[in-house]
Amino acid sequence: MLTSLMAASWSSWLFMGILVLAFIGMYYMSYQKRKKEAQKAKEKMDSLVEGTVIKTIGLIEGEIVEVYENDLLIKSGNSTLKIDKRAIYQILSTPTVEEPFEETEVAEEVTEEVTEEAEEVVEEVTTEEQTQE
Repeated sequence: MLTSLMAASWSSWLFMGILVLAFIGMYYMSYQKRKKEAQKAKEKMDSLVEGTVIKTIGLIEGEIVEVYENDLLIKSGNSTLKIDKRAIYQILSTPTVEEPFEETEVAEEVTEEVTEEAEEVVEEVTTEEQTQE
């Protein structure tokens, strides 16, 4: 009788241990998901620039005029409003930033060809001048 009670208590402790470990694992995964979502939201708020069109939680659509640390100045119609960054419901569009032209390999090859042709023309002109003298 005593051994059956000990076996029952041992199995119940094992079951409780497994439940506790499962609870800790689920809590950890939930914590990591919330942490990633908070990081994405922070990055989105930090990336707001002038010209971005947003919608607030009050369903006011406007274009960002100025960006402050925790606030935004938006223009909606004929009005200018100062709102908290946390009041943004949705980012509707972001301004396109034109990146400066970067030389590519093709551009470098064309530059080399033009340079070679220019050198040839200069040589021809100098030889013609020397022959005329």
